[in-house]
Amino acid sequence: MMTPVYEGKEDMFPLIPHSEDDCVIHRSANKSRRREITSRCRGASVSRTTFLFCSTLIGLTTLVCGLIIGYFNWGGASRCSSSDTISQQFQSKYGGITEMLSMEIHAENIKAFLKEWSANPHLAGTEREKSNAVKLVDLWKSQGLEDVVLKTYSVLLSYPDEQQPSSVTIIDDESKVLFESQRFEKPLSSEQNRSDIVPPYLAYAKTGDVAGDIIYVNYCSESDFEYASVKLLIDPAHKIALCRYGSIFRADKVRNAANNKCAGVIIYSDPADYARNHRDAWVFGALDPTSGTAVLAELVRVFGQMVEGGWRPRRTIIFCSWAAEEFGLLGSTEWVEEFGKLLQDRAVAYLNVDMAVTGNYSLHALGVPLLRQALFDAANRVPSPHNRSQSVFDHWAVSFPDPSLPGKPLVEGLGSGSDFGAFIHRVGVPSVDLRYKYDSQHLKLPSHPLYHSAYSTFDTVQRFIDPDFQLHVTLGRVWAELALNLSESMLLPLSPLDYAEDLEKNFNLLTVKYGDKMKLHQVPTDGLLHAIKNLTTVAKEFEERMRKVNVHSELAVRQVNDVLMQMERAFIVPRGLDESPMYSHILFAPSAHDAYKADPFPALSDALYETDQNSDTETWKNVNKQLAGLVASVRSAHSVLSDSSFE
Repeated sequence: MMTPVYEGKEDMFPLIPHSEDDCVIHRSANKSRRREITSRCRGASVSRTTFLFCSTLIGLTTLVCGLIIGYFNWGGASRCSSSDTISQQFQSKYGGITEMLSMEIHAENIKAFLKEWSANPHLAGTEREKSNAVKLVDLWKSQGLEDVVLKTYSVLLSYPDEQQPSSVTIIDDESKVLFESQRFEKPLSSEQNRSDIVPPYLAYAKTGDVAGDIIYVNYCSESDFEYASVKLLIDPAHKIALCRYGSIFRADKVRNAANNKCAGVIIYSDPADYARNHRDAWVFGALDPTSGTAVLAELVRVFGQMVEGGWRPRRTIIFCSWAAEEFGLLGSTEWVEEFGKLLQDRAVAYLNVDMAVTGNYSLHALGVPLLRQALFDAANRVPSPHNRSQSVFDHWAVSFPDPSLPGKPLVEGLGSGSDFGAFIHRVGVPSVDLRYKYDSQHLKLPSHPLYHSAYSTFDTVQRFIDPDFQLHVTLGRVWAELALNLSESMLLPLSPLDYAEDLEKNFNLLTVKYGDKMKLHQVPTDGLLHAIKNLTTVAKEFEERMRKVNVHSELAVRQVNDVLMQMERAFIVPRGLDESPMYSHILFAPSAHDAYKADPFPALSDALYETDQNSDTETWKNVNKQLAGLVASVRSAHSVLSDSSFE
């Protein structure tokens, strides 16, 4: 991917002709078009670059490839316990809901879905992506979902100029061409040899021709530029930055280059990295995101079959298929903005699956502490595809161990980069993101090797990653078990104590990194630690009372569940974070320096990071301001748990 760095300012980086040494001429040609996007969701939807669907059963559950859980009464049917409503025929055949999930999620169905939906490029906003959306609507209706809504949003999308695609040319001091990049990805099979594959480009990049000397800056991080300018004494101004994919979000690479006055950026995949759910894809998207779409389709079929057998969830389950994720989470964000108030009041959880499978090593998860134990329980109920005598949880705990929780697998924090973003960052809906992944601890890959390329095809998945599609099946079972628990449990399976203990762990990480510096500048951290300790105490008391609650009292059950739902919302700052107003969660937000990364206490961490660059009085005033806001939010969570009474 290549882009000139203009940041929207026409005269900020004028074209720089060069006649000395070898230089690079970098051409980037993009066109922006306003297109309708849609995503799939029940009751309400968000769009992706083509269509957004939503479909509801009864209760609330959301998936990124689309599943939401909560209290939504869109279908008009009454809520009742599944154990009271499943037919005798259903019980005699399967024994129960969990047994059915184990028996009825079929690899051959997922394989067929994936083969069909990854057969053609389906870039957001194109007719092909719209066709996929319509097909999915028809499929979900045929599978028994009660209400399927296709919602459309008008957004600005960015496409390459296929007549003048982006390219890189190296010339000598006499303007002789020494090298010219290929403008399209070379087809390796007949399925890739077609005219509707877009050339490589970086969406929303400025169009233009840029010439200049080249400077290699590793991953284009802030520290990489600092090393080049301070250690190597190279001025990056007016040069073209050459950097490799990975480590940080690609848009942050461009921003860092702009901040250092570079003329352009060339981003490449380094062979040393193998470098490289929503519905839209840059090309075929067999891994990203169609593996997730295929699993979702099979889940919808199975849940529809359960409904036909007489089952109804206690809480609404909403299946969602988002559009235009690749262009900036557009479909899901539009939908959350439209229905944010309803989601804040009623949504229990959002379960995201973008790429169901990117490798065959182990389950991998991102998520909030509230959902961690529920996720562990779901993974414990599903056998591992690697060893049927083990559970998915057992294999996961060994493959990706949590150093702070012996015997438990690691659940990483939620940064950005997928459709859970608006749910957790804007309205405080507890979220998780699931996938099967490669061994990132040893391979050190920034992404799966075929990421966003024309080589992410059905053939690749079947030959190299998941030949028998058992990883897809297993991911689907974990996903379904978690959704079932959240929609069916009398008391919501959320753990405030896990949250409090995570806050204490993050406080310790913060003090290890910045403790001496904060002490030197008389930043009082005792108040934050005291607030966290108090929250831990009240969380323990709450969970003890919750274990003794009268589950036959509808009022008492509702009181407990209302408190649990408000726990995450306590950390939402309505005005948004100071440096990132689009993000409102004071504990989970992308780092200001890498949108993929989730920093502990992001606003405070970003403020402390700035002290490394500029340690003046105003910078430290901001540190104290962010610390005070964090303490207030922790105290707010404390009041949510302590001001509740139920029997």
